[in-house]
Amino acid sequence: MSRRLAGIVIVSIGAVALVVAGRFLSTGQVGRPGSIVVLLLGLAVAVTGLVLALRQPALNIKQGHAAFHVPGFNPTHAAKHIAIEGKTGRLWVRDNQRGERVVEPEQLLAWRVHFDDEKYGIEVTTDSTEEPILFARTGERRESADEWVARIAESRQKS
Repeated sequence: MSRRLAGIVIVSIGAVALVVAGRFLSTGQVGRPGSIVVLLLGLAVAVTGLVLALRQPALNIKQGHAAFHVPGFNPTHAAKHIAIEGKTGRLWVRDNQRGERVVEPEQLLAWRVHFDDEKYGIEVTTDSTEEPILFARTGERRESADEWVARIAESRQKS
């Protein structure tokens, strides 16, 4: 269950508890010990659910990631050899043979999943005359490379 869905369920439970507490208050049974407890519990549960439902998910990036050391590059997604700024479409690529580089969206000509020496990765074609093709490893699973292809395509649509 996603955090957002869990938050909505918890808000609903808190809302029910607040309705029950409201019934106690409307019938003049405020003095009953359970009415105050239900009111406070319902309020606490509803607020907790709202925080879960509305809070932005934390970025899944380790603080020591190499892409963080590139001045002016603020990745929204990062792996060991590739990172992307989702809003701008800028791509950081570390190629084991050719070094690392930030590729601007207008420099990116093509990208595809590539299999190299038992590892999957993203092969990036740029307009550079020196290093037109870069290869960023993404791991042993095809799914991780497919996720990166989707992220790149999505960022291209935004820019």
